Amino acid sequence: MARLWRIVAVAAVMAGWGLPARAIPSPAFPQVGDTLRYALSNGDSAVTRVVRVRFDDGKSYATLDETWQHGGECTQSRTTLIRSDDGIALERPQSDHRLAKTSPLVCYLVAATPNDTWTAQQGLYRDTSGGITSYRLFARLEAIETVKTPAGTFPGCYRVAYFADPATATSSLTPSDLVVWYKPELGVVRSRSQRAGETLETTLVGYDTALAGRAGSQAQGPGGGAGATGGP
Repeated sequence: MARLWRIVAVAAVMAGWGLPARAIPSPAFPQVGDTLRYALSNGDSAVTRVVRVRFDDGKSYATLDETWQHGGECTQSRTTLIRSDDGIALERPQSDHRLAKTSPLVCYLVAATPNDTWTAQQGLYRDTSGGITSYRLFARLEAIETVKTPAGTFPGCYRVAYFADPATATSSLTPSDLVVWYKPELGVVRSRSQRAGETLETTLVGYDTALAGRAGSQAQGPGGGAGATGGP
């Protein structure tokens, strides 16, 4: 389950582009080259970049490359952001080693208002003993807030909490393990996850997007140079 939750946490951070305000009838969508840079409270850093965009059957698909820097090690992965008129979902490649089956992560709904809850993801995963366990995730729009980061101060951020609900446990919502702050037309500006008594925070330190422009701190991230100083 720990590996599964790490995948969910990364997916939620990746899924921020184009998250809509309620006044926007359909989410904005990223363009090739859009880049977000993050610093993690454990000393890691991350960069996400749009490398391909396509349109099919009334939906838009953006391929995202993510690069994670931990000490002297660098890891890379790829995911797909899906936009429809209903909202934003994130799809990661299936892995026979860890996941038997999983649906796209529904990160945001256009029609959501504070306190609305929806099924974010469901599927099966393979545990360390080789057994298959079903799981379900919920998401809830908790509030709309102002968030200050090294990349600027962002009013109107949507605070979404995610709840893991294994099918073998109670169906009631448990205290949130993951909270993500989304800024409309930009993406994730902050996240906080808790596990085994430890808290990990991810903060936006720079960005370069066609819609929001360029801003950030002087921090150097993997796969990209220092961002321009100042807020958006």
